[in-house]
Amino acid sequence: MAKKKKKAPSGKSPDVRKRILNKTFIDKACVAIKKILRAYGLDPDIFDRLSKTQRNVFILTETDAPRFKVAEGSHMPRQLVEMINQSTHHFLRNNYYGDESIGLTYLEMATFGVTFYSQILVVHDENDRGFPPEQMKIVDAIAEKFMAYSLYNALEAIGVHLRKSVQMISKVNFRIYGYEWRIPSEYGRGYFKSTVFFYSEESEHIYFKYKNQFHKAFHVKAGRVNSHPFHGAEIDHRFIFPERFDEKFFDIYIQSHALHRIKERVDIFPAHKRNFYVMDTLLYMHRIVYNSHGRAMLECYHDDVLFGYYPFTIQQNKIFILSFLPVIALDTPTGELIERRLHLQKEDTIYLGMDKLSFFFTVDFSQIPTLYNVLVEAKLKPLLDFDSEDRFLFEHDPKKTLMVKKFFEQSIK
Repeated sequence: MAKKKKKAPSGKSPDVRKRILNKTFIDKACVAIKKILRAYGLDPDIFDRLSKTQRNVFILTETDAPRFKVAEGSHMPRQLVEMINQSTHHFLRNNYYGDESIGLTYLEMATFGVTFYSQILVVHDENDRGFPPEQMKIVDAIAEKFMAYSLYNALEAIGVHLRKSVQMISKVNFRIYGYEWRIPSEYGRGYFKSTVFFYSEESEHIYFKYKNQFHKAFHVKAGRVNSHPFHGAEIDHRFIFPERFDEKFFDIYIQSHALHRIKERVDIFPAHKRNFYVMDTLLYMHRIVYNSHGRAMLECYHDDVLFGYYPFTIQQNKIFILSFLPVIALDTPTGELIERRLHLQKEDTIYLGMDKLSFFFTVDFSQIPTLYNVLVEAKLKPLLDFDSEDRFLFEHDPKKTLMVKKFFEQSIK
């Protein structure tokens, strides 16, 4: 007669129990906890003052990296899910919380950190695990640090990465993506694992009349971020009309022509990363400027790096982005200054390729000091120095540099 297999203890599957009792897992948990204590300004050796049984309260919970799923009712191609899965795991393993010399990765924070944080607060609040007063002082000291700066705040960098990731793959003229990172507030049976759910919403468009023609425009929208639902971009009308005091917001739309101009002119990023850089300011960080004729436009920028301008018109409480103007466009604030100093015409800028951002990374400006000094005067030095892993790698083009150099030498004469 075949022997019957013994059942695992109630509440634990054989695989989970095997994992919990695995020495390698326990060692990893202890190492991560000591890094967390150091990152929070505590002596890591205080964890060793707890008995083995007491330490087990904080480490004998199975935990693993977040998993990724498409939420029910949403649509997202598998390759996009996998792309964010891979990029997020790379981020978790290669970025560090706090002092980098401590070596506390965000993966450790999102796994061992969450279980340790949760169990510390449980013991601190309830002391139902038989901790004597001397050991409770250790628990209370750790809990005090955690309550002063929540571990969930420490995980914010992961949320920023996820928000940027879904924004990269969102297309205002096709589909917008969002996410919700669900970290269980309670977990049992010795198991903990968080899940990132992806959400989608289809694009929304309307038609507006401009210069006696109808144009198609897409609603600029942001995807869901955790408990915050999808929402349309809007701008306080006091940004444009500062003399007004009543609270009123304009919805932001962008016409197809502007999307084509962005693709042509913002040519220093892959398509998905371009989505992030050109839409982020429309969604969250509005900066209005005016040219010498009083025409208002929105800046497209990241930190202090200016990429271009969005001219717009206002109709029925809506802003319609009409185009995307390069930084040297002659009817923009920077372009006007460059035109005054160098007497450029629109045809000149197109001939030289100055209407594309790649111009600023393929020309060796050290050979053209006159042009370089004017660009610095126009406050474009941050663009010239823009060195991001998100953009393409460029090398100076000797032929292009020589052509631009000869043009300005002749124009100065």
